[in-house]
Amino acid sequence: MEVTPYSDSTKSKREQVEVMFDNIAPKYDLLNHSLTVGIDRIWRRKAIKIANQKSP
Repeated sequence: MEVTPYSDSTKSKREQVEVMFDNIAPKYDLLNHSLTVGIDRIWRRKAIKIANQKSP
């Protein structure tokens, strides 16, 4: 799926996507914490632990 950046913006597509994610992230994290009753934090720690074990 191709995403077309806003044509009236002076920012590149990459910059527009970065801004979008920066704006969404705090709300997403709060919603994720609420909906999972904090279990997402455990998942994140576990994912980091697994990634660290597989990293050279």
